[in-house]
Amino acid sequence: FIYATYADNELNWDGSKISDQSNFLARLLMTGELDPSFGSGGAMNIDDGLTEIEQIESLPNGNMIIVGLTKSSQFRMIMLENDGALNYKFGLDGQFTLPKDFYVKDILEQDNGKILVSGSYQGQFSIARYHANGTPDFRFAKGNGIRKYAFSRTDETVANEMKSMPKGKLLVRGYSIKKNSGQIKDDFL
Repeated sequence: FIYATYADNELNWDGSKISDQSNFLARLLMTGELDPSFGSGGAMNIDDGLTEIEQIESLPNGNMIIVGLTKSSQFRMIMLENDGALNYKFGLDGQFTLPKDFYVKDILEQDNGKILVSGSYQGQFSIARYHANGTPDFRFAKGNGIRKYAFSRTDETVANEMKSMPKGKLLVRGYSIKKNSGQIKDDFL
């Protein structure tokens, strides 16, 4: 997939912010040509209230999950079918807005079809788990499906990247940020 932003018919392939921007996805064939079975001629706009796309996860069944930032600075997950159409069985009309104060860094589908989202929630290293239909997995964490880990009492911590391991285990890389300075303090597994 190629993700880009555009404004006034000018493409910006690095995804950096442009005023009055729209988001779009393009899927390419192995030959580098646009895949005509996706979207409209191989590309599609993502204008579901997202100002920026942060993560894309391709699923084994051909669907994809897109996580982006809304105008109200909340993260939203959108599930698309293999052809680019919204999967209306996911969340509410193909979308699910994550709780306020959840900053997303990575998404991963587990072998059982559940979706993991890592990042920082209320300043703590956090992982949320959702069912394949976009509803929170309350068996993973009571309340909102988000499990927070208190690695530091003085710094903000972030679960940055996840990798599946054998026997259902998960390796998560994170870092801490010195509060009120924005400087990364430690990188850890």
